[in-house]
Amino acid sequence: MKEFTGQFSGHKPWVMTQNQRGPTCGLTAINVAYRILTGWTLFATKGQFRDFNQQQYRKDIKKGNENTYVLRRAAKELSYSAAGEIVNADDLAHLANLCGGIQAEIKITGDGHAGNFVHSIRKDINEGGVPLVLFYVIPDENWVEHTPSRAGTFQHWVPIYAIEHLWQWLSPNMTCINGNRPLKVKTGQRAFKDQLMMWSWGKPWITDGEKFGEASALSIDWVSGSPRKWIKHINDKNIGKLNWEEILPTDRAYTTSADLTTKVRLTSRMPNRELTLRGYVNLTRSPESIR
Repeated sequence: MKEFTGQFSGHKPWVMTQNQRGPTCGLTAINVAYRILTGWTLFATKGQFRDFNQQQYRKDIKKGNENTYVLRRAAKELSYSAAGEIVNADDLAHLANLCGGIQAEIKITGDGHAGNFVHSIRKDINEGGVPLVLFYVIPDENWVEHTPSRAGTFQHWVPIYAIEHLWQWLSPNMTCINGNRPLKVKTGQRAFKDQLMMWSWGKPWITDGEKFGEASALSIDWVSGSPRKWIKHINDKNIGKLNWEEILPTDRAYTTSADLTTKVRLTSRMPNRELTLRGYVNLTRSPESIR
């Protein structure tokens, strides 16, 4: 898994240039997919809403004055999340189905192996879908290249933007309601067999589709054994920012943070499905939104 350095044509929407705020990768993935499918912008966090107004309109909105309802708030009110994270495909699909204009379907592609992951992704993208995948990853320490693997200690949600088809890039038709040209990988740009492209951290990344399918999941377990902790850092430099740090059970801070109960949250959402299952959530435009 490495950053895609190829060329695009058309307009790159604002939501696809922004990094995520805090542990909100599942919400950010919905955010990107919703823009691709509908042309409209959802916001994963209030901080992202403030960023949008400042960067697009030079309008500064103070924290607490946001007149918007964001995905992170919805996830917390539904008890799907502690700090913004989503650990179950079922929860993400239900949240997406509440957004209006899109519909979500869970696709199971294997049990203990990749199964027909690549074929299923290609079929859904060809039919106008945007797959959202939760996968295990071993991050490169320099954040230049990452390895999708079930041996990874990190998990991450990403929207799939394109996949190889006949050695070219196949991507969903992007909806543009403002007259801009849709974002596309430039025609003639070669892709290697079964490669796929994801959008994450404000950038496009490419990886081997079969290995990615083997690393995919529909649930993760951050509750049994040693629960996953999230600690919020509050200081003068981070005023108004969502800054939840993930504390792994192997981290030294996991035990030393026990006395910071007012600043620590524990992921309490149990897995909904067998951890051996491979698959993803496919988002499409709802029938009533298609004219």
